[in-house]
Amino acid sequence: AEDMKRLETRQASLETAMAQEAEAIEKEKQAVRAERQQAQEQTAAARRAKESFDLGVTAIEAVLVEAENETLAYDPDTGKTTMQDPTLVKNAPPKLRTQIVKLAKRLAFVESRLFARIFRLDEQIRRVRAFLTRNDIERQQKRDAQQIINDVADDEPGMQ
Repeated sequence: AEDMKRLETRQASLETAMAQEAEAIEKEKQAVRAERQQAQEQTAAARRAKESFDLGVTAIEAVLVEAENETLAYDPDTGKTTMQDPTLVKNAPPKLRTQIVKLAKRLAFVESRLFARIFRLDEQIRRVRAFLTRNDIERQQKRDAQQIINDVADDEPGMQ
């Protein structure tokens, strides 16, 4: 009877220990699940950030290509900037899209002003050349003026 009582006590003790072990294992499983969930969320966030970055880079490249192809235009009358294909900029994340649009507007505006200045300078060079065809101008002054024209024309795009 005494052996039986010890066995029953031992059995109860083992059952308690097994229950505690099972509880500890379940807590570990829950901790692992929580860590796995957190890792998946971090991975998803990193993936979204990379996609956002890629869309932003693609949008910036689209603006630069349009500027290079001279299809990025600024209308000084309306203050609007247009692109031949604004799709890639529209696909950029909203916050980044706003910054890219500002950059595109600034780039188109600067380019528009640059071309306007080049056009005016080309016109002035044409007038100086016409002036130099006069017969009452001395040869040395004609050479000096022609050298000035050549210096400007060599330095800038679109200068004649």
